[in-house]
Amino acid sequence: MSDDFFYLERLNSLGKLSKLEKYFSTIDWSCILNKINKQLYIWPYYSSFLELLSEIVDNRRSDYFAKDYKKEKVIKITSKVLSTSADEELILSLVKALHDQDPDVRAAIVEILGIIGDQQAVEPLIFTFKGEDSEIVLRQIVNSLGKMGDSRAIPILIEALKHKDKFVFNTSTKYFLEIVDSGSVELLIKYLKDKHWVVRCYVAEALGKIGDPRAITPLLELLKDKDWDVRSSAAEVFAKIGDSHANPSLVKILEDKDWDVRRCVTDALAKIGGPTAIASLVELIEDSDKDMRRLANISLGKIGDQRAVDNLIETALDEQETAFKRNNAVFLLGELGDPRAVPPLIEILENEDFYDSNNCEIRAIAAESLCKIDDPRVVKPLVHTYLYKNNFELFYHLLDILTEYGDKRLVEPLIEGLKDQSPGVRSLAAELLGNLGDSRAVKPLIPLLKDEFDHVRLYVAEALGKIGDPRAVDALVHTTLYEKNFNVYNNAITALIKIGDTSAAEKLIELGLYDKDPEVRSKATAVLGEISNPIFDITTIYPDIEEKYGKEGESDSSDFGVRCEDSTAERLAELTLYDKDPEMRARALNLLVQIYDSIAIDKFVDIVLYDEDSEIRKRAGKALGKIGNVRACEKIMEHVISTDDKIEIRNAREALRIIGFGEFIEEFEFLLLDRNR
Repeated sequence: MSDDFFYLERLNSLGKLSKLEKYFSTIDWSCILNKINKQLYIWPYYSSFLELLSEIVDNRRSDYFAKDYKKEKVIKITSKVLSTSADEELILSLVKALHDQDPDVRAAIVEILGIIGDQQAVEPLIFTFKGEDSEIVLRQIVNSLGKMGDSRAIPILIEALKHKDKFVFNTSTKYFLEIVDSGSVELLIKYLKDKHWVVRCYVAEALGKIGDPRAITPLLELLKDKDWDVRSSAAEVFAKIGDSHANPSLVKILEDKDWDVRRCVTDALAKIGGPTAIASLVELIEDSDKDMRRLANISLGKIGDQRAVDNLIETALDEQETAFKRNNAVFLLGELGDPRAVPPLIEILENEDFYDSNNCEIRAIAAESLCKIDDPRVVKPLVHTYLYKNNFELFYHLLDILTEYGDKRLVEPLIEGLKDQSPGVRSLAAELLGNLGDSRAVKPLIPLLKDEFDHVRLYVAEALGKIGDPRAVDALVHTTLYEKNFNVYNNAITALIKIGDTSAAEKLIELGLYDKDPEVRSKATAVLGEISNPIFDITTIYPDIEEKYGKEGESDSSDFGVRCEDSTAERLAELTLYDKDPEMRARALNLLVQIYDSIAIDKFVDIVLYDEDSEIRKRAGKALGKIGNVRACEKIMEHVISTDDKIEIRNAREALRIIGFGEFIEEFEFLLLDRNR
């Protein structure tokens, strides 16, 4: 439960809801109940309010508050409805309720006035705040005035900033900066001298947001404030405003005893710029405080002063410096984005000093910094280091950094890496090319699906899936059928699924289902099962579907989904029935279930009725049972009615039992009994 509605729980638990009744007596409930009923929200705590409203409204309307709606947030919904139909008489009735002796009732009325949002309520709410001693009511007044967004509420929100209740304070901070505008500058300037430091901070921020020149001089005085929070806020304001008149005053407090104030001042000087700011920041480069030296370099870099970049380069290359300082300097060079930093950063990136414990970390930071500098010189060194000057620890850093970098200029040198004699280099190049997702890599990647090294083929298959180009389908299909490595095989299947091209199924049928090798046929059915879209016999769920769309098989394929070609169904049916490998039969059957086609059903029905081999008939019956198609049973029954052949009748009975549709078995037995009579 939110703090904003804490008073409502008390209102409910104390049983004081009835006190609100008199303030709602003027409402025409019969006109708005329909609206309320259409705008219900969940409100799990205040069901007794519904009971109260049921008593107020006409008994004939009480059905709107049935048990199903006992947990609805009625006050809020009612207020939303009233906001479209509230009249002056109703507002005055609610304002009058602000004088009620019960704080819970006053809080409820304040919330309703806030949601209605009528400006007539602003002055009464301000007046109520000044004489209110209940924190529950104060919270809601600040919240309601904030929602109304009227600048007349600024003094109240400022007073709320001083309040000891944290909910009153937090609500004020939420709305204060939203309400202030250029019309409130003079009023805000007066509050810069308020005795509460919190008020001075927030008012300074508000004036910075408005950016009115009238506030410059008063804000300069805040740089001398006794509270460091206020001095910091004032410095941040000048950083936003960017007025050079503040530079002399800012320079004076560069030696402030509080570090946070100094940080804000250096940032402000960097954003304002100018000779005075640069001269002061240059002096800070020699400051005894290392953090201030760092801030000075950052600030000078932002201004574009060459001395900052030179100092950072010197620190970054100095192997006698601490790892922290060097890493920080390398990072800052990237943040500044100055092209002069490219050569030294490349030098650090390519430095393979295995005896330096910081080597991997600083090289990774150098790579990241190079990616931030818009300079064509960074591309080849980044790729070269990734492919050839790598180690296990650095690899993952570089892979992530270059993937996020995503510059298209990386593609060509990586494609060259695919031709390298080292299988490790070929693997690295393939993995990053997949992450970059550039279609230029498809053609050079495809031949590597036949690479002699398993791990190369593994990354190539994965990369082709990530790129998602249909040109890779044929090669990936070939891989799924003839690949011996299980992981490569799986990656190829995943790639085909990601590409999602329908030609994959056609190629699998063409190459795999008719292959002499049973293992290849088995793989083909397995892969088809992975990449095919399942189709269900929707006529069993919606019996009138045929009337709407026509007989199955006669309608356009878009009516029923993607269907396999007739030859596919027949071939899978043949594999299900006649293949010697039981695993092959099972896979073919599972695939038929997924891509159900009436051609296969007809073939199975013919088998169960006419085939001489009882084992084959049994397989066909089981297949029909797994597919679960009612129409197959109907066809069998139609045949039984039209034949006197005892063998065919026996086969039909056998098939129906295997398929397992009880209603057809029962009908079949009645049919035979009737015929015998």
